[in-house]
Amino acid sequence: VVAAGVDSVSHAHLLAYQTTPDELTAYQSKPPLDADRVVAGDPAILELLAEMRSRGTVLDATASLWARIAAETGEPEARQRAAANDAISAALTRQAIDAGVTVSAGTDRDPDLTDPWPPLYDELDYLVERCGMTPAEALRAASHAGALSIGALADMGTVEPGKLANFAVFDADPAQDLAALRTVTAVVKRGRHHARADYRHPQPAPAGPAAASTDPQPENGAPRA
Repeated sequence: VVAAGVDSVSHAHLLAYQTTPDELTAYQSKPPLDADRVVAGDPAILELLAEMRSRGTVLDATASLWARIAAETGEPEARQRAAANDAISAALTRQAIDAGVTVSAGTDRDPDLTDPWPPLYDELDYLVERCGMTPAEALRAASHAGALSIGALADMGTVEPGKLANFAVFDADPAQDLAALRTVTAVVKRGRHHARADYRHPQPAPAGPAAASTDPQPENGAPRA
């Protein structure tokens, strides 16, 4: 896939199958894997990462994917499998960073609109706490690298003349501490200012028949954010 010249590949943990004699041809049927060998830094993985760096292939790591699955599953065997995959995901993301591969901050997760913060924040925390990025590097993975991975760096991904005015405003500096992401006061999207104070946070839908009731509209009939 990398040799074919794609801009990006997703899911760091799937790079592990570069070490198996049998190719990974279907997501649901995977060949046996030596996890310890992968975590230790297999030569086949390091060769692949060097190829990705030379070609400029972005790794959309979705690094925290298995940590979330492990935390959410209640079945002990499934949780153990998820934890093993999580160790592989963290290790391979670290190896990619060390190899100079551009890593973007993907989540493979739809946001829960009742959560005040996006799942991207969890991914950024994971990249710092488990994969060795600095907060500033994690923010770059979410902005510059994200735009690069979809071929949109000419229009977004950095704040500079000629690009779309897409940025957030905070009370503290997230490049020093990612906790500052939760001090956001405003978002500017394509030049339009949206104050956090004006945002009406969605509430969880009531259970049962009441879920079909009409949701009240904001004052003055304005559409919801």
